[in-house]
Amino acid sequence: SGECTRPLSVICADETDYYTNNKFANFPVVNVTQKQASEYCDWAGMELMTVSDWNIAVGEILQSGDNYDRKNNLPNENESTNLLGNVWEWTADALDGGYVILGGSWKTSFSDIELKRSGILPPGAYGEDVGFRCVRRVKIR
Repeated sequence: SGECTRPLSVICADETDYYTNNKFANFPVVNVTQKQASEYCDWAGMELMTVSDWNIAVGEILQSGDNYDRKNNLPNENESTNLLGNVWEWTADALDGGYVILGGSWKTSFSDIELKRSGILPPGAYGEDVGFRCVRRVKIR
């Protein structure tokens, strides 16, 4: 709708038509900066995930009996899908001049994938294995 800027590259995993090929329609948006991710979430009426949000989702996985299929990155009963090894996810949390990213990606070695995996990227960085997750705040009565 013209409200957000386009990803900085259309290539992902050597696929040159990542954003126009329907087989990737439900895949993460990648090749965007932290600012682009935040702007999209704002446009969608949501917020960019925080480290605290991530920890809540991880807690849900662990409390649900750890039925998360780590090898195949399948959802648990709470539908906290693809938290590990899909794409690194930008957060709203700034640290050491950059922003925290979480989860590892499809490029991360399987032996390095873990629920608390994190890193820091400069605000203008982007990559084919870095995306984001929007969250919606709800009031619980």
